[in-house]
Amino acid sequence: MDVFLPSGHPVIIVEIERDSNEDIVHTVFRSLKYLSSVARGVVIMTDPTHAIGITPDLDRRRFLWVSDFTEKQARIFLDNNGLREKIGSEMSAEEKRRYPLGSEAFENFYKSQVDFIFQNVGTRPLTLHCLSSDELPVQNFVEFQLLSARNRINNLVIEYPQFIPILKDFMGAESLKQEHVTKKLGICLQKLAPILKDYQVISYDLEHETFLLHSTSVRVAAEEYLRDLEIQQLPASNI
Repeated sequence: MDVFLPSGHPVIIVEIERDSNEDIVHTVFRSLKYLSSVARGVVIMTDPTHAIGITPDLDRRRFLWVSDFTEKQARIFLDNNGLREKIGSEMSAEEKRRYPLGSEAFENFYKSQVDFIFQNVGTRPLTLHCLSSDELPVQNFVEFQLLSARNRINNLVIEYPQFIPILKDFMGAESLKQEHVTKKLGICLQKLAPILKDYQVISYDLEHETFLLHSTSVRVAAEEYLRDLEIQQLPASNI
């Protein structure tokens, strides 16, 4: 598909898959640099850690962080992707009796299910698409996402226990500044990148130079982990 900027330059759009290695990422950016006199490039990175190794060049390059849906956008997306019908088909006989399809009671039930989804897996478009199209029932899909998040957090803190204070810091903030995290961990951003990529617990927003928890399910799992850790550290007489 040919896309043109007002200047008449063609735009080359490249998507870098999550499992791509650094060589592919650098090859893409080198190629676009070589073509910069005749074309413009848009690089879509499904894994934001790919951008960490790219040399900053504010004169020729701009990074944009694509946020998740708002809840309003997510509700429209789920409605358009058949979630209402999926939830209706997954209802038990008792639920169908209590919440007849098309009734106000069903709409309230459906809304409560969507709220449950947002609270546990968030509003990321890819996650919501998978939830709508997956053969797993909604409840099982959510449980799988939370289990995966718990496992990734456990693996991270076993290998790198110095991340526990960072997880605690996230409980009071949506994002953390780059300097705060790298200084607290005693590691530079470039060396931190492979850890972020391997464990997918924390993401890096290069546009705003901040760290975020990887997903809503990771935040829920982190809250659970820290609660359990606090209980384990209590004196036996207080448990």
